[in-house]
Amino acid sequence: MRVRSGYSNKVIFMIPHFQGGIGDMIKYFLFLIQLCIEKRIRVYFAVTDLKVNNWLKMKYPELYYILTCPVYLQNISQLDNVLNLEYVVRPHLLYSLFSYEKLYLKGSDVFEFAPEIVERSKRFSIEHVSLHIRLGDKFLEIPVEQNQCITDVRTFNEDSVIECIQQNPGILIFCDNLAYKTSLKEKYEILITDFKIGHTCLPSTSDEAIIDTLTEFYLLARSKHIYSASDSGFPRMASNFYGVQYTQLKK
Repeated sequence: MRVRSGYSNKVIFMIPHFQGGIGDMIKYFLFLIQLCIEKRIRVYFAVTDLKVNNWLKMKYPELYYILTCPVYLQNISQLDNVLNLEYVVRPHLLYSLFSYEKLYLKGSDVFEFAPEIVERSKRFSIEHVSLHIRLGDKFLEIPVEQNQCITDVRTFNEDSVIECIQQNPGILIFCDNLAYKTSLKEKYEILITDFKIGHTCLPSTSDEAIIDTLTEFYLLARSKHIYSASDSGFPRMASNFYGVQYTQLKK
């Protein structure tokens, strides 16, 4: 998805700290591109100090933009009146418009993973079926200062999870809590990941946690089929990245 050189006006997508993780970054940038194709506006991706972009990169380097004099849009309707200035769109402007059903671009059209992420994933087979279970930020095994919302709890139907596991022997389980997926492994014929998951949008998150979280996302994206037990954009956008089949389990 290269920059449309024939378009005279431009906007720059920027995702600040604390405004969303990997899934949000990908889905809102793709959605903004779609909107701007309709309006014949060039779209760029702002260069910031968000560490996740050291390992999840633009597929086309010309999409990067270094801001010098940004003008922050306050409403997405202002796209209809942009001029050739540094107009910046942040994710929250797209919340009310976005839906997964409207998204036709894939993550792999725009983003690519650093070789380090791909290499770290090789100890797992890419010919796997996956199940993602999000317990919520309350259950993240990370330092308190790296937790964005300590009260966040995601519900799911445990009977649906067990049924999915029993129907898919050897399924690879992804979860934001290692203790929970370890307890499942003690009972069922499954595989689990052992990466240290963290918030990629927080400046305090370690490089190791960001790399591990990206590796989990890449492994999910390379699944044959992704099942999701909880409400989470992480597995949904992993399925979008390469166009993998996605199934939401009964809640």
